Amino acid sequence: MIVKYPVYYKDFKCIADKCPDTCCSGWQVVVDFETAESYNSLDTDFGRKIQSLMYKDNEGDIVFKNVNNRCPFLNSSNLCDIYINIGESSLCNTCKKFPRFSTMFGGTEEKGLSLSCPVAAELIINNSNTELLQEVNDEFPDINDIDADLYLNLKTARDKIFAYINSQKVTNEMLLKLLSYGKTIQNLADNNLYEDMGRVEIEDCEDFDFTIDYHSLFSGFEYLTESGKRLFADFNSDIELKNRNLINILNYYIYRYFLKSVYDMNIFAYVALSVFSVLSIAYVTEKTKSNITHIAQIYSKEIEHSSLNFNSIIEYFNEK
Repeated sequence: MIVKYPVYYKDFKCIADKCPDTCCSGWQVVVDFETAESYNSLDTDFGRKIQSLMYKDNEGDIVFKNVNNRCPFLNSSNLCDIYINIGESSLCNTCKKFPRFSTMFGGTEEKGLSLSCPVAAELIINNSNTELLQEVNDEFPDINDIDADLYLNLKTARDKIFAYINSQKVTNEMLLKLLSYGKTIQNLADNNLYEDMGRVEIEDCEDFDFTIDYHSLFSGFEYLTESGKRLFADFNSDIELKNRNLINILNYYIYRYFLKSVYDMNIFAYVALSVFSVLSIAYVTEKTKSNITHIAQIYSKEIEHSSLNFNSIIEYFNEK
């Protein structure tokens, strides 16, 4: 199997109790079935404590019952009691993997780090090398059903996007050209003209009228925190984009989501999500005179990790 990942991927190390925004608060921890079964088999006082704090939510997921908006096993020292009492191998998949993510595309696995983790955000945004590394291992990939022609041409399109992004500064005109490219190849894909997608050049795409109603989007979102809600409330996209770190943020969103359109055909929506995210992060950074890494991390936490918010954005751009 082929495994791809950004150059910074293996540099990540959790800083545990020193984390300025622990992933063990605010979110509900989903426990995978296999780990839940192992917890239910524990015949100890600590095992019974875990069992008493697991329940099935409205979506059918097994989750931990948060206490004061924190995981019940996050102790006063901001360390994990499950890790301390029964070891790292006993953590559920959510806690073992975060902030890592992976997506399978046939015989290729793409890995990355989530921008929602403060340490990962530092690695992503301050990285000067945009190269993707590749390894080949002996693992046999799980079979997943993708259209090979669509996938190969989406890969070609993504390579063009990366080259375009990394050859210049992020400007409003450049983002509009990316949106035009996304719309062009979306139309070709909708008509099964996959080979034509691979021939399109970004600079040749004609611009089209495109506006984003930030207020209608952000006012309909759910928020983990009041501070997050205050940050992303009053929007105006008419700003000068002048931070080169925006390139890394744009690369992150294109890398994480663009190829997923092989499964759902949301080509334009994923390009638009990437543009929307860059503009939102840039605006709030400028408005609040904050550190861009902090704003990008909070944005990712509030938007990417809420299925309601994320799906609202995708649905909004699918209607454009």
